[in-house]
Amino acid sequence: MKFSHRQIGSVQFMQFTAGQDFLNKIPAGGSLRQRLRLLQQDLKNRLIARAGLTGVLKYTAGGKPYLTDGRHISITHFDRRAALAVAPFPIGLDGEIPDPRLLRVRHKFLHPDEYKHHNPDNLAFLTRIWTAKEAVYKLVGRPGLSSAQDIHVRLTAGMSIGIAHISGVGEANLFWFGRDAVFCLAHFAGDE
Repeated sequence: MKFSHRQIGSVQFMQFTAGQDFLNKIPAGGSLRQRLRLLQQDLKNRLIARAGLTGVLKYTAGGKPYLTDGRHISITHFDRRAALAVAPFPIGLDGEIPDPRLLRVRHKFLHPDEYKHHNPDNLAFLTRIWTAKEAVYKLVGRPGLSSAQDIHVRLTAGMSIGIAHISGVGEANLFWFGRDAVFCLAHFAGDE
């Protein structure tokens, strides 16, 4: 298992990545998908403990995590990874490994302007848009927000930073990072 930690401005980012051998240690039974969920839950719990958040991390009735000490948190897990970000202002974090399945569902999350200004067949672009919209959804925390209609992402400076326009809310700054996995960190414009 690999642990990484980095500071991104005033945001603390941590992740655990488990090797295939770690997945094999999970007791047999259930589908691979169920075993991956157990692994992700275990990795998330290890991150929470490593970050010293045990006791200050709570969840709303809707399942959104929050910290009782006034800081803000966002958590993501996918594949054999779990990651979290902690900041002094509201944040959203999402991560994903580029997956060709995004090509089949792009019509469900791309805003009409995103089709016009970018190549919707580019998997790197789609992965960034997907993670941005998930991070923004976590940041805003408003049920019913439509990825395709209410969130419009503009990439700037290559594909490492961007802005999300959120209907009825305002703007969020976006920052992408990662090598084999793409992470997106979102925060409201003006928070830094």
